[in-house]
Amino acid sequence: MKAIKTQHVVSLLGFLLVSMFLSSCNLEKSQTLNNHPSEDFSYITSISIDAMSQKPEVEKAYSAKIISWHPESGFAVIASNSASAIATTNTTTELNSDAIKASVMAAGSSVWGGGISAWSSGSAVWGGGSSAWGGGVNQSFILANESTWSRINLFAAHALTSKLGSGIKVAVIDTGVDLYHPILSNQLAPATEWWDFVDNDALPQEVAGGAGYGHGTATAGLILQVAPQAKILPLRVLDSNGIGDLDDVIAAIDYALSKGAQIINLSLGTNVYSWPLQQMVGYASDRGAYMIASAGNTGAFDQMLFPAKMTYWTDNNIVGHLFAIGSLTTDDSISSFSATGWDMFAYAPGESLRTAYPDNRLVSATGTSFAAPLYSGAIALMLAEMTTNNDRTDINGYLIANLNRDNIYDRFYAGGTTWMHGQGILDIHRLLFGLKLKNGSFERGNLDGWTTQNANVVVDGSINGFYTARINGQGIISQTIYGLQPNTTYVFKGFLGAQTAGEYGWMGIKNYGGTEIKYKMEYLQHKTLSFTTGKRNTSATIYFSKDQGTGIAIVDEAVVLPIY
Repeated sequence: MKAIKTQHVVSLLGFLLVSMFLSSCNLEKSQTLNNHPSEDFSYITSISIDAMSQKPEVEKAYSAKIISWHPESGFAVIASNSASAIATTNTTTELNSDAIKASVMAAGSSVWGGGISAWSSGSAVWGGGSSAWGGGVNQSFILANESTWSRINLFAAHALTSKLGSGIKVAVIDTGVDLYHPILSNQLAPATEWWDFVDNDALPQEVAGGAGYGHGTATAGLILQVAPQAKILPLRVLDSNGIGDLDDVIAAIDYALSKGAQIINLSLGTNVYSWPLQQMVGYASDRGAYMIASAGNTGAFDQMLFPAKMTYWTDNNIVGHLFAIGSLTTDDSISSFSATGWDMFAYAPGESLRTAYPDNRLVSATGTSFAAPLYSGAIALMLAEMTTNNDRTDINGYLIANLNRDNIYDRFYAGGTTWMHGQGILDIHRLLFGLKLKNGSFERGNLDGWTTQNANVVVDGSINGFYTARINGQGIISQTIYGLQPNTTYVFKGFLGAQTAGEYGWMGIKNYGGTEIKYKMEYLQHKTLSFTTGKRNTSATIYFSKDQGTGIAIVDEAVVLPIY
């Protein structure tokens, strides 16, 4: 028997204590979820199974209950109150109870500061109540975060799409939500799909009385500000203190997949690794779901929480669809409470975000828990624009290539801090604008498919984990962009590194309605060039070249954006 692991302790982000809003509740709590045990278990493990395995036989053999059953993928997750009953020579038994725990502390002090007074003595912020919403997210609510949305270019992104996340389902695995809050009520998945894994019923309503109360409502509210037409699938796995069991989190991920959730928001975490949780994350990833996990509020390097710490990198690229998200301050530096580390994907604003709170209220939310849903909303906007599965095959590389990396080395890596603090900052307009251009011929950040004018130029996905060009000696790589607007100023950002001292390359734009622009690129240099299309020009040719020497040059990070 393997040793029992220490108890999981997870981080959400803080909340206040205010009164619970359950008026007009008309849902029955008698419905039960098929095959999900209602008991509380102390231990959990994963076992290998095959197509011939039968649930009753497995449960009898281990004196356990099935939490997740996937013979097609060769595993099952089982739970028991006896460690010895489910332990085998090939498994590790883990403590299950209270596996997920909310943290209401940031850098050692309450993130709320003002406490209940922040609520203006508890009065409702909305004044007009439900009618103030008019059936969904309205502009006045979004404007509550105007400065934050400007930083991630949300308004410019919304101007590019009428879909706004329509057709995309986002599972919020959390403390539940206020099912009757006006911002949420019209954007929830059908009630027949809801589930509360804490009380084992069909009413995942926030429950008052603890420090985690309102956490899920606030998370869902942020997702809907970014993607107002997305649907929220509320799944409750945490109690009002933000505490839950690992088996419920695993079961909720499994359940979300069965209900067609394309995105799963996990603003929670544990400080102890769990193999069953990793198996479920991998299973969800294999089935195309995108999981957005908050990095945690530990305020320390390499102390990210799981599952965020399960983000797996190879050659500078993410494997799978799990993205760890950290928090930024209002001036885009890393928040003092935000965990950082090798497994970080990227950052988003995570301080003083106005969002929904139970009883028709508004809250100012702070923490990595609230940076994560901004990414969930951004991916919902992207997926709604992608008309085929083929569009989604390289979403990992696409997300990385379209992060805001301006001055990132100065911001994050001063003093020799490791580069694995993340790949950049969320810029939602870059993501959507890139999709618009991609419908022409230009794939920003992905040099695969560019025209190479001689055999000395090689486009190779193994270079730094991206489709990157390598110029061996002398050569040119170019592409013509279609779908630009006439009389519009754009910026072309790129990287070219000539690896031999004294040699150099060129980065340029031509055929856009003006005089060709080119810039000399020396050793490891980023450059931004601006150009303005003519009154009839909707295309431009961009290129990188090296016309002297025998050394190698590397080309990467090609980005074209309008000037806002």
